[in-house]
This record gives sequence, structure tokens and C-alpha cells, in this order.
Amino acid sequence: MVKHNLQTEMLLELVFSASSDTNELTILKKSIPLYLRKLNCFSAGVFKKNSLGFEETMLIPYVNKNSKDWQQVKSYFLSKSQLDFEPCSQLIHENAIYYAYNLNNYGILILGRKKPFSINLTNELKQIINYLGIKLSQAQEKTQREIAEKSLIESEQCLRTLLNSTAASILIYYNNSIIYANNSAENITGYNFKELVNLKISDLLHPDFKSFYKTLIITNLKEQKTLNSEIKIIKKDKTESWLNVNTGLIKWIGLDAILISAFDITQLKLTEQDLINAKEEAEKSELLKTAFLANISHEIRTPMSGILGFTELLKTPHLSSEKREKYISIIEKSGDRMLNLINNIIDLSKIEASLMSIKYSEVNINEQLNNLFNFFNVEATNKGLELIINKTLTDTLAIFNTDYEKFYAIFTNLIKNSIKYTNKGSIEIGYNLKKETNTIEFYVRDTGIGVDPNRQKAIFERFIQADIEDTNTTQGAGLGLSISKALVEMLGGKIWVKSIKNEGSTFYFTHPFKN
Repeated sequence: MVKHNLQTEMLLELVFSASSDTNELTILKKSIPLYLRKLNCFSAGVFKKNSLGFEETMLIPYVNKNSKDWQQVKSYFLSKSQLDFEPCSQLIHENAIYYAYNLNNYGILILGRKKPFSINLTNELKQIINYLGIKLSQAQEKTQREIAEKSLIESEQCLRTLLNSTAASILIYYNNSIIYANNSAENITGYNFKELVNLKISDLLHPDFKSFYKTLIITNLKEQKTLNSEIKIIKKDKTESWLNVNTGLIKWIGLDAILISAFDITQLKLTEQDLINAKEEAEKSELLKTAFLANISHEIRTPMSGILGFTELLKTPHLSSEKREKYISIIEKSGDRMLNLINNIIDLSKIEASLMSIKYSEVNINEQLNNLFNFFNVEATNKGLELIINKTLTDTLAIFNTDYEKFYAIFTNLIKNSIKYTNKGSIEIGYNLKKETNTIEFYVRDTGIGVDPNRQKAIFERFIQADIEDTNTTQGAGLGLSISKALVEMLGGKIWVKSIKNEGSTFYFTHPFKN
């Protein structure tokens, strides 16, 4: 019999063996051998509860594992229902007594002795072993929690690694705020991580797509599963980008959040728009071809008819000299008209094929305007028009570098155009020096039929006259202004028109002023 004071000391030692540690395996390794020695037992085994029943966690001595006696003892205690366990159950087997103590919810502790415990010691051990079970349960819970936390951290780290390595831009959206953004999201928006998590989705959206964030409601996504959208955002540098966006639900750090994945489709959108523009241009080009063929066939037939018809009339016997001169004059005019048309087509072809070069030389503006006046004054006078020149620089200052032939061709086309579309009044040609831009602004002003506002850009396109739908309005293939525009741009200038219908037009073109 163990003396009372020694028994108390022994029991306290058993209590303290499980007090200081929090690791389940450490508690078992320190406590069970101590129980074996202090309680004078020849064997001890711990059986831990699991979902299938009990599993043998520790056995001392281990050689008992293959002992038939141990197998029978173990089978006896483990065959009893868990609910039937008293704080302590006993079994006498082969001149030995075995005690099965309940380790709280952790499992059971089986101790084997040659002699039984005293009733007092048996009862005192119930509480002490139950306390051991409490410590083991706490250690087990802590271990499981640590494993779960570690698994969660590893899972989250793995997820973050995957999200950062994907080409998709990823945002995690919770409670109307961004709580996570990957590297691609930083690149696509221009904001860094800290800036993004302080923004709302609505802060990124283009004004035309502000309603998108209203769809980011968890209840909507539960019903829809996923949502796909094409939206436009405003980046940090204030530029715009198109995104293809998919949204769905995700568990993020225990939160019911929304996953937003996006790809930049700006280039695709631009390509689509280019295709649309190309289609429209092709349709427009087809319309222009039709108009051009109608105009050009008329333009070719008219002078050809004049040439062939009046050539045939020249064969008439006894033709008077007066009629002969008239017929020859008509043939010459028809030939000039045909030659002008062919030259325009050749010039346009050279421009489009980039075969036309620029040859700069010094040109006196006043001298060229005088030449133009002398060349066109007779034609204007015959039509009842007054031709006016406005020169604002002296001859010594009115010298600049340009391509003489191209400069002359631009003015020629504009003056011929004004004479063609003006039936009464005047035509003024001139220029003004623009010192602030170091350019010289030339103009041809007439009191002709004018151009509708919606046609004022179109008339500079190929084969277009003021009214494309009425090919009989005036003669001409609609090439002069388009050639003038191309030549002006080749010389580094711009061309435009200001016009009022039925009151007249002023055609302007600029040229760098280098003298």
C-alpha cells in the first residue's frame, strides 16, 4: 500500500506531467511512461477516437502488440460501446487486472497491473486521467487548427501565385471594394496594388459603363453563375481600354467575394473598327467608282464626239472657210479637253503610286499671279467675269521656295474650278502672310454657285463634284480638287473651302513661307 503522502505526491506529479505542454505527441511521450512507472503497471496503451472507432496511438511496451493477452484485453474494451464507458472499467485476465480509463473525449487509457489499485487510488485516478484527456483533446484541436491554418495559408499562397502568373487581370471584389488585385490588373489599369485596394470598381469604369458595377451583386451571381461583359475603363494615365470581363463567386479568406477576371481587347476593338471603316470605305469607293465611270464616260464621249463629228464635217465639199475655221476651233477645244482629262488621270495615278517628286526652287509669288491673270483673263472676260489680283507683298519680299509646277497646277485647278462654277460677278486671287505660323495663305474667291456645307469636305475626294448625284450639273471628272489637295499636302500645306450656297466660295491653301 502506498503511503498517503507519497500517493499525493505521485498523483500531483502525474497531473503536472500534462500541464506544461501543448503538443499532443509530447504530452503522450512524457505522461504515459510516467503513469507506467509511478502506478507500477506492466503495460499501458492509449486508444484515440476517430470517425471509425478507436485507433491505437501508443503502447508500452511495444512488444505487447503481438501478445494474445493484449489482443484479447484490447478487443474486450474496444468492443464495448463508447457510450457504455464509465470513467473507469475493469477486466481480470490471466492473473492480471486491467483498467480502462476514459480520457475525456480524446479516447481511453488501458493500464495493466498484477495487483489491483485501492478504491481511493482508483477513484482519484479517474479525475487525473480525465484531466490528461482534456489536455490531449486541447492539443489535438490546436494541432488540427494549426494544420488547417497552415493548409489555408499554403492554399492562399498557391492561389496568389497562380493569380499572379496568369495573363488575366484578376480583381477580388467584396462589400463594394476591391480587396485583391494581381500583377496583370496593375499593368492593365496603371494603378499599383495599394492604389487599387483603395478604389471602387465604379472609379475605374468609363462613364458609358457606370451601370456595370450594379451587376456585381452576390445574389445576381448566384442566379446567373457567371456574367460576361465587354466594358471600357479609364486607366490611371486617363487613357481608355476595352476589357472582356467575366465575373463569378469565390471563397476568399472565408469571405463570399466576387472574382472579376479581365482581358484587354482594345486592339481587337480597334481592329474591328478598322474593319468596319474599311467596309464603309469600300462601299464608298464602290459608289465613287460608279459616279466616276458615269462622269468619265461622259467626259470622254463629249470631246471624242466633237473631234470625230467635226472632223467628218471638214470633209464636206465646198465648205466655206468660215465654217472650216469654226470646226477646227471646236476640234482643238475638244482635244484640249481630252488632253486635260488624260493629264489629270496620269497625275492622280502618279500621286497615288508615290511616283511624283518635289523639285524646289525660288518662285516670285507676284510674278506667278500676274502670269495666271494673263492666262485666265481672256476666258473670264469672255464669260462676263472680272478677274482680280490681290498682292500684299512687294516683289522683293514675295519670293519663297516651292515646286513651281505643282504650285502653278494648284492655282490653275482652283481658278478653272471657279470660272466653271461662276456665271456672273468676279473671281479674286491673292494671298496673305501669316507671320505667327510662318506660312503664306493663298486664296481663290468667287461669286459662283457655292457648295453645300455637307459637301465641303467631300469635294476634295477623288471623282467627286459638288453634287455627285447629278453628273450633268457641270462638265468635269471631279479630279482637279483632289489633285490640288494632294499637291498642297505634298508641299507641306493644307487646303479647305468656305462657301455659302448660291453666294460664292473661297478656296484657301497654305504653304510654308521660306524666302
